[in-house]
Amino acid sequence: MAKQKIRFNYFEPQLIIENNDLVKWDMKKFLDAILNNKKTFDASVFLGDEISDLEWNSCDYDSSNDIYYIQLSKLRSKNIPSRKRINHDKEDINLADDEYLGEFNLLVYDPKVQALIVQSNFYGLTTKQIALALTGLRQKVNKINGTSDGDIPYVVHLSPVIDSNAINKVLNNEIYRKVTIKGADYNAIADSDLNSQLLNKTIDALNEIHGVNFELTLSMAKSEKKIR
Repeated sequence: MAKQKIRFNYFEPQLIIENNDLVKWDMKKFLDAILNNKKTFDASVFLGDEISDLEWNSCDYDSSNDIYYIQLSKLRSKNIPSRKRINHDKEDINLADDEYLGEFNLLVYDPKVQALIVQSNFYGLTTKQIALALTGLRQKVNKINGTSDGDIPYVVHLSPVIDSNAINKVLNNEIYRKVTIKGADYNAIADSDLNSQLLNKTIDALNEIHGVNFELTLSMAKSEKKIR
């Protein structure tokens, strides 16, 4: 059986409050409220043409390790693929009005260090969609608790936790064969003072084509091998 690698990304959950200030968000009470209202809590959050929902059989608190875990699903009813056997014609997959195709992301929360660990799924929810789903769920929890953020609801922001050891390892390398820079939501850095002509050109190009993500790779030139 082929091995399947599962990647996890680490985040510090934050809230965007008044004046766009960022504060840490302790998710413990939020998760307790959801788990205490299991199966009576409306966990659906609309994300454009897609819907986020909770998989209740994969949501719980592990008391022995003091961690919470929930599983978010991304549901869609558009662009449905077909079913096919070899040497046979394809067959459409017909869904009922209340049926969707689902992809899933596992979220693990460690209240001791207030870190959120998110399973990466290429077909599942993006980091931005997960933040929007958590924002919608938090607003529903506020209604249950009879609390309010004020005139403008707070928005969940997931701040990546950077592996400092990996950064130090790169900085201590004597030779760099390839450097890859990946970015998303480039508008967040477009207004900053970047001392990089190359990055500035990349951002300008994205702006012209209304792009969102970019991947910039710098590699060493390969020299010709001499035969002796």
